[in-house]
Amino acid sequence: MPVDVIIRDADRVRAQVARARRGEFAFHAQPGHPFGFLDVAYAGEVALAKPLVDGAGFLRDSSAALIPYPEPLRQAFLDDLWQVDFLVDAAAKVAGRGDTAYLSLCLSNAAVRLGYAWHADARAWAINEKGIVPGVSRLISAPADFDIRVAAALSALNASPEGARAAVEMLRTLPRPS
Repeated sequence: MPVDVIIRDADRVRAQVARARRGEFAFHAQPGHPFGFLDVAYAGEVALAKPLVDGAGFLRDSSAALIPYPEPLRQAFLDDLWQVDFLVDAAAKVAGRGDTAYLSLCLSNAAVRLGYAWHADARAWAINEKGIVPGVSRLISAPADFDIRVAAALSALNASPEGARAAVEMLRTLPRPS
């Protein structure tokens, strides 16, 4: 079975645990993360970790600060949903221009932001964009067909203005956590 060995700077992890508890997060450009690296992923790693050794109790103490999922972080992801509308509206403005790369970026970004918000609303840690959209369908409080609807919207996107407009409207009507 593949296993990741993750080495982190303890001070950086502590800082991100504190930020998560305050409801602060940001995405940063980083190779291998097309959406961006979520800085509070370090906190998520701590919360989800199954340590083999934790002699100093660092993971035990840090994870205790993250259980339950921090309400301020949940609210911050929900407050970030304004960007979904902004991105979908931006895509709608160019839907007839044949710029499928821009449309794809806007709509994919909107879907991923929705995915993070659904996970946060369910108080489920999501530490990167891999699997974020399919993961929504496994959350009890989320629509079971979320990933299918996102796939249909992105599949509708093509070089035709009709396909682009259909994709925009499909993304616009995706359900959101409250």
